[in-house]
Amino acid sequence: MDTTCAIHCRAFTGFGAGPTTSSIIYSLTFGALTRGLALQLHILLIAPLSLFFILHIASGIGLALVRRRINWRPLYTYVIPSMLIALFVIAMYLYSLLVVI
Repeated sequence: MDTTCAIHCRAFTGFGAGPTTSSIIYSLTFGALTRGLALQLHILLIAPLSLFFILHIASGIGLALVRRRINWRPLYTYVIPSMLIALFVIAMYLYSLLVVI
């Protein structure tokens, strides 16, 4: 799934899950996207989008460091990847508090 498409789907399902805008989205989708389904889809898109956002952050940090000519190898091989893994673990922990299996 393209990241832009996922962001738009999340925005669309966010409006569909809202108490005041759910009827509008329900009408626009001819009854296919109910408020409950929109909320479920909205919550399910948290995990993949958090991964894409963290990867996006990583590429920005890497490019900024390369532009500043910082060439310290351990920074790129250990420090940045471990920070990104920690960010993803925190995001998934918070996601697990939201989703009840």
